[in-house]
Amino acid sequence: MREGFKNPDDVSAIFVCQPFRWSHLDRIAQNSFFIGRKEELIKGWDNTIWIGADGRREIDSFPGMADGVEAYSPGTEYDIGPGIKNYLDNDTYTYVRGDATNAYEKDELEKFTREIVYLKPAIFVIYDQVITRQAGLKKSWIIHPGADPLAIGDSLVLIKNGSSALWVKRLLPEQVKQNLDSSLIRVSPVKSTQKDLFLYVMQVTGSNVSSGSPELVADQANLILGINRTGVHIDRWEVIFNDQDPNGVTVSETVKKRP
Repeated sequence: MREGFKNPDDVSAIFVCQPFRWSHLDRIAQNSFFIGRKEELIKGWDNTIWIGADGRREIDSFPGMADGVEAYSPGTEYDIGPGIKNYLDNDTYTYVRGDATNAYEKDELEKFTREIVYLKPAIFVIYDQVITRQAGLKKSWIIHPGADPLAIGDSLVLIKNGSSALWVKRLLPEQVKQNLDSSLIRVSPVKSTQKDLFLYVMQVTGSNVSSGSPELVADQANLILGINRTGVHIDRWEVIFNDQDPNGVTVSETVKKRP
């Protein structure tokens, strides 16, 4: 996902989700993402969901050539997907939905999907559904900041690195325990249920943008909840995630942009 390819100020992002494990990084990379603008704003391979202290399955080795492609089949040890389930791209936004359920122990996790809407040129909406086999298992939403994070109020975090900044607004869960340091941001529901939802809005800006600036819209994002639908209203956009929609998401403009 990129704003462009010529200007050094262009925003760029990478989302990682694949059906099988091919290297030692794949286990921790599943449903992970990176965001940058000149400098790294979210970095590393492990920006994903932890169950308990970690939660993802360990895989010790790879099959040899003699094992053939059958070794990489759904349901085998190397199945860490299912992988990318939906993808849409147009002039307004990019949407991707990744399923990394099989990267975790089956007796702990029933489902982990991550959906990302990139509202071009600089806004990301991240929506995670995490369902464990039983209530009470601790879930942690993890990202590795590119610089020291700063908490602004209860639900907004600022990551400022060089000339760029990332504003991270949490909409779900509503009540959390949050730990911030230079290497890790960890967010966990105060009380983990069997199904927990994580919904975030992130906006990339220049480092000179301050809280309350008209240019900053992430801090004004509002939660939308309904039957089989979860979403956000941000600036002039409404983003609705819907399990009943074959596309997975609806993005609509609620207020026309001024000419």
